[in-house]
Amino acid sequence: MFHFAFRLQGSTERVHNFFETTVPLFSFHKFKMHYCMSPSCFEMLAQNLASMPEFMTSSMHGGRVAIPVEKALMITLWTLATPESYRSVANLFNVPKSSVLVCIRRVCRATIASVCHKVIYFPQNQEAMQTNAERFAQFRGLENVIGAIDGCHIPIKAPEKEPAAYYNRKGFHSVVLQAAVDGRMFFLDCYAGWPGTVHDARVFRNSPLFSYGSKVCSPGWFLVGDAAYPLLQWLMVPYRDNGKLTHIQKNYNTVHATTRCVVEHAFALLKGRFRRLKYLDMRHMEDIVQVILTCCVFHNICLTNEDDIDLFLPSDFLDNSLDDDCAVVTRSDDVSDDCGKRKRDEIAETLL
Repeated sequence: MFHFAFRLQGSTERVHNFFETTVPLFSFHKFKMHYCMSPSCFEMLAQNLASMPEFMTSSMHGGRVAIPVEKALMITLWTLATPESYRSVANLFNVPKSSVLVCIRRVCRATIASVCHKVIYFPQNQEAMQTNAERFAQFRGLENVIGAIDGCHIPIKAPEKEPAAYYNRKGFHSVVLQAAVDGRMFFLDCYAGWPGTVHDARVFRNSPLFSYGSKVCSPGWFLVGDAAYPLLQWLMVPYRDNGKLTHIQKNYNTVHATTRCVVEHAFALLKGRFRRLKYLDMRHMEDIVQVILTCCVFHNICLTNEDDIDLFLPSDFLDNSLDDDCAVVTRSDDVSDDCGKRKRDEIAETLL
């Protein structure tokens, strides 16, 4: 099927009955490869979306019959999973080119409205917190961690308004996705849309997580983040390496870095599964943000259904960290929390 799809690139000839007759014949493995999730997972998601207002109408703009939810979802997943042009996707599913973007918008709006809050959330009780903390402790023994936070750049087409604000230090236009994940790479909190030039600390300070994080992490729990973030009682960051770190501090930094790597792996898996996130050729910022958040929702749904991670995780992610998001870390200039400093020192002592 990959070869068949490749032949369609640059062609204006539509494929007839691909959705109606060809897709139902896909094997389990082929379906998962093309749509990034299992058939049962797809059906569950389609049923959830079917009851949303975006799919309650029988006609689309212009009087055409509305594309059914299953086909709209397949079009969206295929588009997000591949770098193919909208024209190629439209030809494959025998729909007008404009309908591809319409389907993406409908699916994204419905997903965020109906599913997002059900699958992206912090543990709701102490037992769930403890289970999550135990997973993190298995990495290198750092206890009471319930999440790892980081930001990554999602490459985008240069916006028409203020393009310079989106041109990041790596030399391309992007928006920032900030996310906190648990020990299984599930997204616990996602926040996207800030221009690529904005520092992670500023994104964090303006995110909802900064406001409610202390409540989620009390009592005693905390997140781990890199040096770009401020040191808080509920957010532990590495010691600044000024050449005079003690053995205890160096050991803490090593353990901390190993524990935090899970968020980099989550970003790698997200971009490996939904390759469209490697470059979003979209004009409107609202569409860009909704696509990013929808991919995060789909990521969690797939993990919930025991998806095959190795199928989509890039083979070189350990060396490359997918786009090398964390190779250069600009330290936050935020004033550290005194309680956070004491807590970090206490944690460092316990790691020896």
